[in-house]
Amino acid sequence: MMNINTMGLSFLNKLILRHYIRKEFGNMSTVPNADVAIDVVHNIGWQRYSSLWYGGNIVNISYKGWSFHIDACGDVCADLYRKNDPETAVLSVTDKYNAGRFGRKLRHFFRTDRTLNAALCHRHPRYTLVANNTNWWECFATDPDGRFHDLMWMLDSDHILAGIAEVLCLLDYTIQEYGTDAHDNQKAA
Repeated sequence: MMNINTMGLSFLNKLILRHYIRKEFGNMSTVPNADVAIDVVHNIGWQRYSSLWYGGNIVNISYKGWSFHIDACGDVCADLYRKNDPETAVLSVTDKYNAGRFGRKLRHFFRTDRTLNAALCHRHPRYTLVANNTNWWECFATDPDGRFHDLMWMLDSDHILAGIAEVLCLLDYTIQEYGTDAHDNQKAA
């Protein structure tokens, strides 16, 4: 069984991660038998799992000499309006270069994914949030030789803990695919 060491996750977030790992590996007949280190670079807030709260590298996963990086990528452009004054923006945020400004600014108005999503879906009692661009979770890798691999791997879920479980589930497959490509490219050169 995979031995997972998590650094930087709260106890409750570890329990949620464990749930998603069971969900991902539940239908698999083989689970990797190796050590995995999950290092949370930036604090993952309680009930703030959406990529909109963050920017840049959030989680690093070390496995078999490889390092997998989960980043919140994209340029977030959004305007916040009060329901009683839908013409005047309370706040306009343009968050470029994966800086995470959007999440820092919106924490004053919304505490959780649930309230943030309610505003995005026009169901929040006080605010409406109109987003022109948003973030997403993406995974990149660095092989044991230090070569960076842009996997172009946009994670299926916008929930960071579900995204971590997705990456864990595909570690061996990704290493096999990109390790072989790197080795073949070296032979060709």
